[in-house]
Amino acid sequence: MISGSSANLTGLKTRVAEQIVASASNSQIARPPLVNVILVQFCIVFCLSVLGSFISMVHGYSALLGGVICAVPNAWFAYRSFAFQGARAANRIVKSFYKAEAVKLALTALLFGMTFKFVDPIEPLTLFIAFILVQMVHWLAPFLISR
Repeated sequence: MISGSSANLTGLKTRVAEQIVASASNSQIARPPLVNVILVQFCIVFCLSVLGSFISMVHGYSALLGGVICAVPNAWFAYRSFAFQGARAANRIVKSFYKAEAVKLALTALLFGMTFKFVDPIEPLTLFIAFILVQMVHWLAPFLISR
């Protein structure tokens, strides 16, 4: 009787394992609609640069540069990190996230460095305020993605 229940248990384990494998092969990890977040970031960049240009042209292009320094690397991250889909590509998804984040950070540092080296005159406070405001769009991401 014990050996019979052991065989039933083994058969049950096999069926459950087959169902898990079948459901994993058919499942998809959906790509989130990050286009909304990226579009809002670029709209804020535009608005901040227009507002800054009311003060002076230096404030306008400083706000533009600060926003672009934030938005372009974020757009790159969104594009590269969701290059793979599906449960089977879980390892590739994780690797693409790490690689995209590293490139995003390097690109941000490069853009800041190039801005401070090649753009003169510049208003650093306006540049950093624009960068921070565009970065804060991520706090609204759950509301932007759900639409």
